[in-house]
Amino acid sequence: MIPITSTENFVYGVSLNVMMGGIGDSFSRVMALAATCEADFHTLQKLFRSSGGFGPHNKVQVIIETSIAAKGAAGWNGGYHDNGKTQIQIVPFNGDADGDAEARAVFVHEMAEVLMSYGNKKHNGKWIENYSTGEALAQICAAELHPEGYGGPRITQWLNLPYTNWPVFAVRPNWIDKTEATDGNPWSSGCGIVFLNYLRWQRNFALDEIIARGDDTLAKTYRNLTGQTDGWSSFSDLMNTHFPFGRNYSPTTDNLFPLPQLASLEISPATIETGGYTNARLSLTAAHPGSDVTADLICGDPGFARLPTPPIVTIKQNETYVEFMITSQAINVPFKPAEVIIYATSGGVTVAGKLTVTPHIKTGILKSVTLNPAVVTGGETSAGTVTLEDPVAGKTLVSLAAVETGGPFPRPGDASSVAHIRNSTVTIDEGKTTGNFIVQTDQVSPNVTRTATILAHSVVTKSALLKVEGG
Repeated sequence: MIPITSTENFVYGVSLNVMMGGIGDSFSRVMALAATCEADFHTLQKLFRSSGGFGPHNKVQVIIETSIAAKGAAGWNGGYHDNGKTQIQIVPFNGDADGDAEARAVFVHEMAEVLMSYGNKKHNGKWIENYSTGEALAQICAAELHPEGYGGPRITQWLNLPYTNWPVFAVRPNWIDKTEATDGNPWSSGCGIVFLNYLRWQRNFALDEIIARGDDTLAKTYRNLTGQTDGWSSFSDLMNTHFPFGRNYSPTTDNLFPLPQLASLEISPATIETGGYTNARLSLTAAHPGSDVTADLICGDPGFARLPTPPIVTIKQNETYVEFMITSQAINVPFKPAEVIIYATSGGVTVAGKLTVTPHIKTGILKSVTLNPAVVTGGETSAGTVTLEDPVAGKTLVSLAAVETGGPFPRPGDASSVAHIRNSTVTIDEGKTTGNFIVQTDQVSPNVTRTATILAHSVVTKSALLKVEGG
């Protein structure tokens, strides 16, 4: 290396290959790196919770090198070494207008791997820099510190293409339960990048905590963070829900999270008559970045409300809601207003809305029937009162019957032999809730008590007991 400048922890220069081939943009790349590497290094040390191992007596060589480009690499490192032998090589990005930003992102990637190597050698660390997990973590660090130079995304192949390596065929291979001993497979490192972003932005773990809890597989890292063992299944279920395999996704970033979830189900109007319809709006917390969102619908009482057929709705990519219609079939009898709960489920999240269906045949719903007094001497009368749940727009006819003590409904030949209602119906006027009637009783033998059930019906049946005693 031909040194050009240095800072506290680094010495910067160019290789002989660069000098022999022409300096190009190499000098400007060196100076750009010298302006940011110390700050990036200290940020990485905080993320890796690392200290020591570097400094004036063990500076890292940051070298602009052209030869690594022939291997398809933008950067390279030889791991951590003592005595100033740690090297990071970066291509010069000649002629690239974004070359400074790209070089800085590559430096972060390589320096993160050096810190992994340092942790392995000094502290029995678990992140291995040239394995799929280490590669994924290094990419995450580069995107975190220098997104303007990161480029990408690196996850497209794992997201879109089946992995074929005879005899293995997998649509989205599971590199969570196992780690691949290479940093050159875009399926294994891409899977790791998506999973690390899932831990950060969907499960809300800080990056330094993820690094500190790292293990030899991402599944074990997940277990160390959550105490659970469903790392791959919970992750893949979520991905398959929001990004079903077989479509062509074109994400502009490696971070697909946090994935939007169902936010609400609003029904307007929230009350309809039987035979009518209403509109429902199913909303997300945010527009989906990569695909349509499909939600399953369930009606809590299909006797009163009907959903689309099939009961599935789709919120289009980059939209935040979808509207659909709920209908109610005609019911030609009066009934008590029905509260129907409509559910929508997607990605393990369920939201609900409430719809009230009212009858189009208006009649009052009976709330109670009372007697005063409820105990009479044979031959006397009792005053009855029927009460509706609510007043209605129209007259309500309440049917009455006096039957022998027994079931809740009158049956042929079941009329009471001791109590009689003068009129078999009572009319409650529009806007009113009560009506009155008279129960006449017959005389009974001394020391004898007879019981009759007084029934009243309007939509529902209510009853009251009347005791008739001998005089």
